[in-house]
Amino acid sequence: MMSEKLKTVLLLLLFVISVFLTKQLWIALPLGEAISNNQNYNFENLDTDVADVLSPRSFTINFGGGRHTVFFSEPYETWNINDISKKEKISIWSTVKYILKGYFTRRYEVESVDLNTWQNLNKFKSIKMDFGCEIPGESLIKVLSGNSNISQKNIGTINSLLIPAVETEKTNIYMGNTNKNVYFKFVGKELNYEIRNLINNIEEIADKEDYYISYYPLKKYVPINSDNKDILIPYLEEIAIPTIEIKNEIDVLDRVQIKSLSNKFFGENFNFVKEIKEKDGSIIYIYGYGEKALKINAEGLLEHIERVNKQRVKGKIDFLKTLKIAVAFINEHLDWPINAENAYLSYCEKIKKDKKEGYRFYFNYRLNGLPIFIPQIGEEKAIEIEVIGNQVTYYKRFIKRKRTGQKEYRYKKVPLITEILAKNIDYIKKDYMKDNNLVVEIEDIQILETMKDIGLVYYCKDDKLIPVWKIVFGNNVYYFDVYSGEMLHHYKRGV
Repeated sequence: MMSEKLKTVLLLLLFVISVFLTKQLWIALPLGEAISNNQNYNFENLDTDVADVLSPRSFTINFGGGRHTVFFSEPYETWNINDISKKEKISIWSTVKYILKGYFTRRYEVESVDLNTWQNLNKFKSIKMDFGCEIPGESLIKVLSGNSNISQKNIGTINSLLIPAVETEKTNIYMGNTNKNVYFKFVGKELNYEIRNLINNIEEIADKEDYYISYYPLKKYVPINSDNKDILIPYLEEIAIPTIEIKNEIDVLDRVQIKSLSNKFFGENFNFVKEIKEKDGSIIYIYGYGEKALKINAEGLLEHIERVNKQRVKGKIDFLKTLKIAVAFINEHLDWPINAENAYLSYCEKIKKDKKEGYRFYFNYRLNGLPIFIPQIGEEKAIEIEVIGNQVTYYKRFIKRKRTGQKEYRYKKVPLITEILAKNIDYIKKDYMKDNNLVVEIEDIQILETMKDIGLVYYCKDDKLIPVWKIVFGNNVYYFDVYSGEMLHHYKRGV
């Protein structure tokens, strides 16, 4: 009798321990340690097109005479351009890809130029494209040319591309790294008039239809003395950017959707998968003894991890080949939020795990022509993926989808950027003085000289995407409601 009771107690104890250890698995496996798809991608045979996700985060069009506009996607994707017939005439990245493919397949020379040369180029008719992060210049040239054998290691990483549209520069394009103040001039075949025609098309259509926001140099408003001569300030008195009602991409309560998702990651092996429902509404799927795990939380954030398979992480890492693996994996696992054209690489870095090297990539996406910012996951981090060697080792995504039946927006009067800055300058100044350990009051103009960037984005709040101005001063990022001028969010990079 005692023997039977002892067996029962032991079995119960083993069951409790197994449940506890299973619950702890998500903690026990460090996030980002591993995930893999069901395929072992072959570096040599993988031919994934990454040109779209390597698209710039913004396009600055210089019409000449001090007039500019800035797009944060292809112009035809913006909220106020609905005539698809104009698409080919104003497609920036598609046009640039076509031009540069011909340019880089022919002979060209490369030489260094200084900051002053780079800034002077911004005074004339041109298109400047700023990427979401620093990209190996050689990899970008390989993608644009379609030639994987090109060697251009001397230019390092770049984050900006500029193509002039003036007669004296018709054989030249420029690449630069604005973070490092390093710039390069490429002298090659004549570019003809494609870029000039593109700028003229944008100007003609925009002037006729009132499609774009005018931007002017900061020095037009403030007598600055710093190197921020190319910072552009938008000028508009009214606008009609819609606030968008949204929903989570993944509904954890939708059992059909959740089952379909889990099948994508586990495939035919689903019979060996355990399901755990957490008190907070999260669902965890665990394969075997923890070799793989998939977690979907109550808000629809998805994470997938898997133990590193050391047999699959051999070989030398390469930015472009690793990026292709990441893009191919995303293509097959929920795909891009809108499409690849509306996604862009926002950050990348080398990583090392278990003495094996790889890359971590972040991607963001656009809606109505504007980048999305979701505070819960941080700046431009809608999709995160890690690749170690030949294996995808971590995958996370948190996507907001547009609800159907959105109402139309009429033009409304909005505060000028200068008014928003004047209203909030004391708050911004306080942050700056704290960051720099200053005790003596400084002038407002000294703060404005530290401005790094300004642009339009969608800010996610209460199941809505609200159009905001994103303004960066030093390491501080501020988000202001376009319509009210109210500060909605502030955070410090690197903290």
